Amino acid sequence: MSFRSKTIFFILQLLCLKFSAQQWYPVPNNSHNYYPVSLGTYNNKLFAGGDFTQIGGSSATRVAGYGGNWIAMQSGANGGYPEAFAVYNGRLYAAGFFTNMASVPLSNSIACWDGSQWFGAGNFTYTGHVYSLCVYNGELYAGGNFTQMGGVPCNRIAKWNGTSWSAVGGGVTGGISRVEAMTVYNGKLYVGGSFNWAGGNPAWYIASWNGIQWDSVGNGMNGPVEALITDTINNCLYAAGGYSQAGTLTSLGISKWDGVNWTPVGNGLDTLWGTKVLGLYNNELYGGGGNYTVTQYGDTLRNFYKFNGSKWISAGDLNGSLEAIQVFSGNLYIAGSFTQIDTSAIRYIACMGPNCLTVGLEDPEIKTGKVNPVFPNPGSEKIYIPCLLPANCGGWIKIYDTTGKLKAKVLAGEGKQSAEIDVSDWNQGLYFYVLEVDGVDVERGKMSVVR
Repeated sequence: MSFRSKTIFFILQLLCLKFSAQQWYPVPNNSHNYYPVSLGTYNNKLFAGGDFTQIGGSSATRVAGYGGNWIAMQSGANGGYPEAFAVYNGRLYAAGFFTNMASVPLSNSIACWDGSQWFGAGNFTYTGHVYSLCVYNGELYAGGNFTQMGGVPCNRIAKWNGTSWSAVGGGVTGGISRVEAMTVYNGKLYVGGSFNWAGGNPAWYIASWNGIQWDSVGNGMNGPVEALITDTINNCLYAAGGYSQAGTLTSLGISKWDGVNWTPVGNGLDTLWGTKVLGLYNNELYGGGGNYTVTQYGDTLRNFYKFNGSKWISAGDLNGSLEAIQVFSGNLYIAGSFTQIDTSAIRYIACMGPNCLTVGLEDPEIKTGKVNPVFPNPGSEKIYIPCLLPANCGGWIKIYDTTGKLKAKVLAGEGKQSAEIDVSDWNQGLYFYVLEVDGVDVERGKMSVVR
């Protein structure tokens, strides 16, 4: 069995200790001074946007990338932060309401990243805010509450062809007039938000665009649509928000569209605050939103929930808001203002899935090193972490608590066969170790302290 296979087998053994129930983990090397509000993926990395200025123990201004360790993206965002990400023409686009990215010209409120530096994407001209990005028919669409983009008049939605911005068939108007969410389904772009008209035609809170004209979607809703997602496996679209009716049917806060009709999803969700984010993972539908309680079927669900095929159940009891859901590297990631999930202290970003502890690990063909099973585990006084490193190769064992705080850093290798960790004054709970060789994480795992 190869080193990589043994490493994965060992970590899977750890993960399977509680296989019968969903288990959430903190993101390794995770420490923020403020919570992220958006997540995206690009070039095998997870990206986060929010009002933080520090992440993973390093300076990162309002936007950062993660591939096992957090990295800053030049000098980051000034005057605000990204609230939406999308990949277009081989680059990561970030949008929200900010003055610029890394002081790059023409990068106010929307900019693109090529993997090493930021570029502008036309002049936003500060007439509003971008809430959503989506790629459709080879162009990038931006939705928000703006009235012009790149000097071109447009009502709350515009499209970018890589060179210039243009309006989208008269856009959307009426009510608060803003686009909150977009997705592509059955060859059309679906747009949700707070509006009553699309392209001059009635469209209540949701509309579709076929590249030429706007259409209503089954008579729409009676309240704002704040989240949209396409289920490609079951060939349907889900729309969530603060409404109680979809089409002509009572549908509390979330509905399914099959291209012809709206149908409720279970017995519905909270309609006062509205579900603000949706996600699909392992063919299950997840939802969440602000710091509030959702009650249905007599159950109380707080902030984060999933549909089990017949009813909504808790997906993890958060003590703060849920702002973003993202699938990355076979795992489900969530972000928000929470500092606890169920009974575990996890701060701002959490991961569930088989690869949470292996994201970003260096290929052992390049960097070698191994941790044998930790003992005793759990422990109460001293815990030993055996390390096998090649001759003349040194590394570090770093241990973090579930909030991402570094608890210990011990030299490994260079004649040391095991790292001794004194945990006699540590609080009882779960901790995570990282073996770092030449500045690269090559293995991660977990250990427990008992009292």
